[in-house]
Amino acid sequence: MRAYPFTREQIEEALATAGSMRGAARLLGVSYMVVDHRMRKWGLHAPDPVPGPALSEPAPAEAGEMSDDEREAWAFALLQSKGYRLDTDSFRVTDAEFEASTSTWDGTRFRVGVVSDTHLCSKEQQLTFLHNAYAMFAQEGIDLVLHPGDLHAGNGKVYRGQIYDMFVHGFDERVDYVVEYYPKVEGVTTKLIAGNHDLADLKESGHDFCRAVCDRRPDLHYLGQRGAYVTVHGVRFYLMHPDGGVPYARSYRLQKVIEQFAPEAKPNVLLMGHLHVVDYLPKYRNVSGMMCGCFESQTSYLKAKGLNPEIGFWILDVTANEGGVANIKTEWFPVYVPKEKDW
Repeated sequence: MRAYPFTREQIEEALATAGSMRGAARLLGVSYMVVDHRMRKWGLHAPDPVPGPALSEPAPAEAGEMSDDEREAWAFALLQSKGYRLDTDSFRVTDAEFEASTSTWDGTRFRVGVVSDTHLCSKEQQLTFLHNAYAMFAQEGIDLVLHPGDLHAGNGKVYRGQIYDMFVHGFDERVDYVVEYYPKVEGVTTKLIAGNHDLADLKESGHDFCRAVCDRRPDLHYLGQRGAYVTVHGVRFYLMHPDGGVPYARSYRLQKVIEQFAPEAKPNVLLMGHLHVVDYLPKYRNVSGMMCGCFESQTSYLKAKGLNPEIGFWILDVTANEGGVANIKTEWFPVYVPKEKDW
């Protein structure tokens, strides 16, 4: 096992400074699970909640006069006064709204990179080509990358026998591997959501893999589970990681998802992960839909289903107007011959 360079005294100091195990983990640069394991081993306890003022339910008139921010702050204070410890840095599980910018913006247009289903820790991962993608982003001056899910392969239980398709096991070990080997290019930021493989640990033990990784990689920004909105210079993207398989008519999945958006929830661009294939549906019901490919070659699971993944990445050149998108130029960069044992 990896030896972490800190002592019991350092953990105690981090706990006292941060006031929580998650905060201590951030200070020490390790995952929450590592701190929890060492605390159990050494018999340490999390700091007691700081007692707050006694609060009561506001009167209906008072509640009605509160803004949303005031009501949220009051709710946090009320729960903390009752002894609950809350992580105020947490975000909505899905469909949260975020803003982003890029230095490629010239007042009317910008460029972003798109990668998906990178599946690190899989024996079929295509790490070399993933690094090549980020090298091209840097070469092209692209500093914003969008990633619609499945940062890594999961806990080995996503499908029967998956553990034999992986070369890294254990939550901490997988977090360490992704933190170390996912491309890191100065000035390039990746905004990502968790896919079904990433969420396997959460379903089994309550631990959020993507959050543990992003806590240690400031260039990786975690937007939530399964779906999130990112508005870039007025253009609204929706990152989505659905369930299910590839339909016979490839564009059918994009069409059905776009049709189900409520009018106020419609993005300008839908980026769909999970399916490991590529498609582009321009301006269907005023939404440009894209299936984003992957960075994992054919696993035993896909072989059994007769499916062959499409490896590669996108560069999008977006011209914006008052309505959102005036034009999108798409470039798809494919990989035709995957590497073996690229790990």
